[in-house]
Amino acid sequence: MLNTENLMIQLHSALLDISHPIEGTFYLFLLAVIFRWQWPGAWNDFLKSISAPVKKSWNNEKTSKVTPPEALSEKAESNKSVHDS
Repeated sequence: MLNTENLMIQLHSALLDISHPIEGTFYLFLLAVIFRWQWPGAWNDFLKSISAPVKKSWNNEKTSKVTPPEALSEKAESNKSVHDS
């Protein structure tokens, strides 16, 4: 029990002394790793709660399809041969 109290006191003093954003980001990352290690089920539930909703089906008519350049050049050549005849 004494070790946990000592750790909490050290963590509290370290969090009060954060002087740079990268240092703060590191402490957040460290806290997340410890939380993930200690409570993996709660961590997974947390990640699911903050994730974006997954679309079950995609509507092909509304999604844009990018045509590769090779297909564009082939289409242009086939249009030339049709107009030349």
